[in-house]
Amino acid sequence: FWHSLQSGWLTFYDELRSFVPATLPEPSLGKGLWTTGLSSMVLKEENLCKTVYCRAQVANSQGGDYTFVVDRNGFHWKCVNRRQIKGERNLNTWACIALQCFKKDGTLLKNFKFDEDCHTPAFIASDDGAKAEQAPADAEDYMPIELMKQPLRADEMSMPVSLAWVVPPLPTRRRSDSSLARSRDFL
Repeated sequence: FWHSLQSGWLTFYDELRSFVPATLPEPSLGKGLWTTGLSSMVLKEENLCKTVYCRAQVANSQGGDYTFVVDRNGFHWKCVNRRQIKGERNLNTWACIALQCFKKDGTLLKNFKFDEDCHTPAFIASDDGAKAEQAPADAEDYMPIELMKQPLRADEMSMPVSLAWVVPPLPTRRRSDSSLARSRDFL
C-alpha cells in the first residue's frame, strides 16, 4: 500500500514539475519588485480630494511631500500631503487626484491606465483639466498603493530650498524714534 501511494505521489510530483519553468527570471531592481500596474488596493475615500480647490492645489503643487501611485484598477494618482493644502482639516492623510492623458488641444488622448505612457506633446492633467506638475510620463514610475508611505508629520517636513535664500529684512529705526532721540539730545 505505501509503495503504491509513494509511486503515485512521485508521478504527480513529476507532472507538476513539468509546469514549473527550470529558471525563473530575476526581478529588475531598477523597476522595483512590483510590475507596472500591479496593485491589489484602491485609495481610501479619506485620501480623495472632495473639492475643486483641493484638486487644483494638488495638481499645481511642486516639491514638498508628494507621491505618484497606481491602484488595482490601473488608475494613476498624484498624492500630496494634506499639510501642504490650504483649508484641509484631516492633516494625517494624503490628498489625491486621478490623472489623465490629454492632447495639446485639451481633449482626452487615452485613458492612461496600467502600463500606458503619456509622452509629449500630450500632457498629464487631473480630471478637472489642471496640468499635474512633476507627473511622470512613464507608467513604470508610478508605484503600487501598497508601497505608499505615510505622509510626513509637520516636524519631519523641511523648509523648501527656495526659502533658504530669502534674506530677512534689516532692522531699521523708525523716523519717530530718531526725532525723539534728537530732541532728548537737545535738552
